[in-house]
Amino acid sequence: MMRTFLTSMLLLMMAIGGMLFWQWNVYSKKEGSPIQEKKLLLEQVLIMSDDNRVLNIKHTIKKIQKGSYKLLNPLNVDIKCENPKACEITTDGQLLVKKNSSEVTFRYSIPFTSNARAFLLQNWAIQLNGIDMGKTRVELTLKFNRKGDWGAGGQLIGKTKKEYINYYVFQNDGPIFPIYHQVNELAYHNISDKIHVYYDTSIPFERDKLEKVLTDLPQFSSATVILTNQHKEVLDDTFMIFPAMPNYQALSEKLFVHHIEKIFPFKNKNEKWLQSVLANVMYNQSFGGEKVKLLTATLRKELGANGIETFADTVKNMKKPLSAVSLDDAFSKVKGLETHFFSQNHRENTPFYPLRYEDNRKILVNRNGIKDGLIYFENKRLYPFQQVVTMLDYEYSVIDQNQILLSKNDNLLRFFLNENVFIYNGEDYGVRTNPLTKIGNKIYIEEEWLQDLFGVTIKNQADTILIEET
Repeated sequence: MMRTFLTSMLLLMMAIGGMLFWQWNVYSKKEGSPIQEKKLLLEQVLIMSDDNRVLNIKHTIKKIQKGSYKLLNPLNVDIKCENPKACEITTDGQLLVKKNSSEVTFRYSIPFTSNARAFLLQNWAIQLNGIDMGKTRVELTLKFNRKGDWGAGGQLIGKTKKEYINYYVFQNDGPIFPIYHQVNELAYHNISDKIHVYYDTSIPFERDKLEKVLTDLPQFSSATVILTNQHKEVLDDTFMIFPAMPNYQALSEKLFVHHIEKIFPFKNKNEKWLQSVLANVMYNQSFGGEKVKLLTATLRKELGANGIETFADTVKNMKKPLSAVSLDDAFSKVKGLETHFFSQNHRENTPFYPLRYEDNRKILVNRNGIKDGLIYFENKRLYPFQQVVTMLDYEYSVIDQNQILLSKNDNLLRFFLNENVFIYNGEDYGVRTNPLTKIGNKIYIEEEWLQDLFGVTIKNQADTILIEET
């Protein structure tokens, strides 16, 4: 009996212990998973020195783990690991890190045009494909007889010009940045922790104007600007070169348009001009030509402040690239009415087509269907004039571009597109509003005038609109 009891107790304790071990194991894995899944941000230091027509680079990557990394080699240079025991460069462009060391170092050289008035190095350094860099530091040492000055797409940490060498240190969060050299001296100004300006000292620097442009555009909260006449203009997301004394109003517009082009790309290049319309509406700007301003004014009037915010959110969340059709979908969604406003105006060099909303219900006139439907224009319900009156058995004639004649039995009706008057059987009738409206190349009649002049009743149903003579 005692043996059976002890055996049972032993089995019970083993079961409890096994369960506790399993629970602890599962818990420890869950607790450890965020650390294992957390993406490690590496750091890199590039020490550069000039030698005739090349820049020799000692490139160190810190906090790297054992494994294989695909190298991006934009200038197709030869790369050698400094310590073969720590790393190896394979023939197919892989960096093999052989052990979990704190860092690996490799060396390479890139071309350096020493006699150029100015030059810019972009996409020049070796990178690890798919690996994020938390910080990049570039140290540049040059011979004392090397003329010119240096800037970079990062913060200037240190700059020393001594008897035999010139020494620069640049640093920034993130990946490698551009390096710039010119013959004239460059000064450095730090607008904020992440906005850096290098400017040609031979030309006055209008600091306040540039600072206003950059701080008024929150999309450039992190950027480097070089103001010089030594190099052609460069406009990138975080690195820019502009004339030493730019037109700051034009510069502001250019930077803003660059931002809009990035967040609102268009599939069709002929529709890219609509970016200015979106910019004006969403950011309360006034860029662009006459047609841009007409579309902008129309959207502001129709949407109001709340509608603009909803429209902006809808467009920002849409699949990119955009098109006039997709903007129509967004606008129709916000208004709850279908429109082809952007599609009808998708080319900048064609006449402006006023905003209208379309009703997709079928129109039956004396039980006969017509091709076009009801539209809403300037708070009016408009019907396709010729199609409706033809179904009402009127003979339709165009006298000239501004006069239309209708006849039925012994009755004659004459309408004028440019006058608030019509003639019925030879008698003039002056009216407060013109019964007809021309939109594009089509003529419409207002619902109330259709009922009053032609004695019809209009019944609205879920899928159809019935127009019948009484």
